[in-house]
Amino acid sequence: MLDQLALDEVIRRRIDPGTSETSWLLDHDYLARAVREADRRANRWQRALADGAKTLAGAGDSWPRSWRALLPPTTQLRFLWDRLRGRFRYGEHRRYAAKSLQRFAPIMVILLSVAAAGWEWGRVRAEERLARSAEDILNGLEFEQGKVAESDAKALLRLASAANEVRQHALMLVLTNQDRARVFVREPEMVVRAIAGVSPQFRDWAKLCLGSVAGLSASRPETTVAASKAALLLGRPEALTLHWYLATIESTKDPEALRTVAEALKVFAATLDDGRAKDAAGPFLAAIKSTSDPNALEALAEGLGALPVKLSDRQAKEAIEPFLDALKETSIKPPAFKALAEGLKALPVKPDDSQTRELVKQFLAITKGGASGSDLKALGAGLKAFTTTLSESQASDAVAPLLTAMQSTKNPSELQVLAEGLGALPAKLTDSQAQEAVEPFLAAIWGSTNPYTLQTLAEGLSALPVKLSDTQAKEFAEPFVVALSSNTGSLLTRDLGAAVEALPARIEVIKPLLAAMNSNTDPFSQYALGSGMRGIAKLGEDQAMELVEPFLTAIEASINKGIANHIALEGLVAAFGALPARLDDRQAQETIRLFVRESQQASHPSTLPVELKVMPAKLDAQPGSGGRGTLALRDPRRDRPLYALGLGCWNRSAPDRAQR
Repeated sequence: MLDQLALDEVIRRRIDPGTSETSWLLDHDYLARAVREADRRANRWQRALADGAKTLAGAGDSWPRSWRALLPPTTQLRFLWDRLRGRFRYGEHRRYAAKSLQRFAPIMVILLSVAAAGWEWGRVRAEERLARSAEDILNGLEFEQGKVAESDAKALLRLASAANEVRQHALMLVLTNQDRARVFVREPEMVVRAIAGVSPQFRDWAKLCLGSVAGLSASRPETTVAASKAALLLGRPEALTLHWYLATIESTKDPEALRTVAEALKVFAATLDDGRAKDAAGPFLAAIKSTSDPNALEALAEGLGALPVKLSDRQAKEAIEPFLDALKETSIKPPAFKALAEGLKALPVKPDDSQTRELVKQFLAITKGGASGSDLKALGAGLKAFTTTLSESQASDAVAPLLTAMQSTKNPSELQVLAEGLGALPAKLTDSQAQEAVEPFLAAIWGSTNPYTLQTLAEGLSALPVKLSDTQAKEFAEPFVVALSSNTGSLLTRDLGAAVEALPARIEVIKPLLAAMNSNTDPFSQYALGSGMRGIAKLGEDQAMELVEPFLTAIEASINKGIANHIALEGLVAAFGALPARLDDRQAQETIRLFVRESQQASHPSTLPVELKVMPAKLDAQPGSGGRGTLALRDPRRDRPLYALGLGCWNRSAPDRAQR
């Protein structure tokens, strides 16, 4: 072929003079350009790689020149296509080709950005759909006035049947949204049941949810209460970290929120092992020393008291001093005293004798400061919480100041509070101290016919750790008899009934009240009297037996007054049914005679309450009749009085039924 090209004058032979080697040259120079172009086209990728590699090597440290020396993305795609088809190989320029892949980076960034934007857009749209679904369901929850309306029930059913994602979103809303949390805390148990059900997996997810809530600010009382209640109901109080509890107590001033946090904190503290409990004691003590708010101190004390750890003497001193300092404040109010007293009770350390005397002194000063109503109740609750923690010697020291305070006041509410505190002391009163405790009540009750005053004094007297003498019991009952005869109307007599129920269960008290039934003409007063005397269930059987005949006399007198007196009879029967006495045969027959007589003349279906329990009796015959059939009992479905009587007979013990 070379020879033919030589004949065609395309190429010519050349012999090297030095080496005698033969080489071929183009016969004419203008043919070189065509050959070179043909070679370039045949090996264009190799030449492109070689030229690019040479340019990159000459770029040095210049980043722009190096970037321009890399193969363009379109060229690289063509290289890849020919490589896949086997038309060429990268060969020695493989490294250069690999470096040129950097030119795809901007394109990849753009594509990824577009993809991320699309994914985010889809996620936001999905979140919006979930949020709308959760919001729509929660909008149906109101729980107005503490009631679950039909609309609330429907919303709870929708929530329970919603997808997991919707329920998860609903939980986050009630924990973080102030308005949703306010509705949630009205019925938290129902809402948590609807959201979490009994699924352990969902409760584990809820733990993560609570953990994320713990990282948020806890300055809003509504969300604080919601998080605490949810943690308790879900059984995950540990999800709200110790730091969250302490920070919440430090930043929250709302008493209700602090009480709820304290409940969850106690459960959380009790779950800590010994090592973690010791580590937690330090932050608790630091938080106690850094606050003077009574409610916060109470919450911290309950949490510290729940820790399974024993404090050192130094730690005990650090824990109790803030409480004592707060109690010494001259401006302290009864609710604050109650909170501090409850906190002292919860602490794992107790005040010494001098501290106890100071606390009693402070309590008496607050009592004399004009407190009344709910404030006095708060004082009483605080004093009872405090006194139950005292040792016997400390309690004995506290008796005298309380008795002195009782002797110097005629305020029924103050007497009740002081009596409750005295009754809570783990100390036994001497005879003289018992007499001193009773005298203020006897002095205060005379001349009073106000039902509220009588009820307050009766409750206070029943709280005293003393036993009335027969004379004292009679003296205490007389004002109640007078009050019952001078007060009429359902509202007043209702309060009188509550006052009577608080009276000591003594024959000397009950007999005068029963006698008043025969002379009283107001059915509401008689009903209040009878209902209030249900406290006689505390009597012993011997004492109760003495009251059977007076009760039967009073019942017959009430029946003789006619059907208009059925209200009074119902109250009296309620008390008779509570009487812990076993009737003999004659008394049982007399009871049956009276109630059968009442049922035969009664038109009111509820004369006899189902509480009536007739004691063991022979029901073979009605007195004066020939046998069982002559009782002439009416259909119990239409005759509720006899139905009640039958229930009373059946509600006896099994041996009694066997006897019958």
